[in-house]
Amino acid sequence: MPTQSALARQDFDRLTKILEARGWKPTKGAVLLDFGCGAGQLVKTAIDHGLDAYGCDVDFEAAVRHLTADETVVFDDLRSHGRLVDVETDRVGTRGTEWLPIGSVPQPFQKYRLPFDDEVFDVVVSSEVLEHVFNYSDVVSELHRVMKPGAVFLQMFPPKFALIEGHTNIPIGGGFKPDWWLKLWSKSGVRVWHHRGASAEEYHAWTRHYLDNCVNYLTKREITEAFSGPFDIEFVEREMFAISPKTRAFLLPGVYSHFRNRVMYGVRR
Repeated sequence: MPTQSALARQDFDRLTKILEARGWKPTKGAVLLDFGCGAGQLVKTAIDHGLDAYGCDVDFEAAVRHLTADETVVFDDLRSHGRLVDVETDRVGTRGTEWLPIGSVPQPFQKYRLPFDDEVFDVVVSSEVLEHVFNYSDVVSELHRVMKPGAVFLQMFPPKFALIEGHTNIPIGGGFKPDWWLKLWSKSGVRVWHHRGASAEEYHAWTRHYLDNCVNYLTKREITEAFSGPFDIEFVEREMFAISPKTRAFLLPGVYSHFRNRVMYGVRR
């Protein structure tokens, strides 16, 4: 299994190549935000490439559970230097939705603020974050606030009907999740790596909880409606085709967008 640092390097390479294809070049000193940064490995990669990079997240405890020793050192260093900061929410003492007891329903944030001043960032990136967002109006408003006029973002996230829902390994589980379907795949032995060994009953209970409480897949139209007020947006899966040979197994960018991954580029108005 690839380390988080190796995955971050791959993500950074893809993100910057797509941004360059849209005309944005990562000049030294440009201020970057990794929105939903996890353990901060992409932030470290961006700093190594000369960017003034920061990251924010709502649940660092979950992000660091499976780090290598070297990755833990990087995480601790970034945290101590203020490069990785907590999103300000009203969930005092409560971690992300993944930690809720099975059967619980997450409550909307009453307070949600990115811990940065207005108009700070030249570029914002995220990878596999938007599918976890339940409070889109707050997120869109805050991203707009912290980005400079004319700043750009690039967000990569799985679509609602991805062939495999990547957090549970349930086929098309993001958009099709009746109980019989989840039970069928739980009995088949499908598991994500950190739930290997779970019984069919245990895995079914976990996937039911996770898909109901921890992910919120929107259609392309819903995503467009959420962002198109304060941002000029465009889906740019064609650029991903140009840089990643693996994507061409899907034959067309539209097929890739519908069944594997979405790539959204935006400019702050």
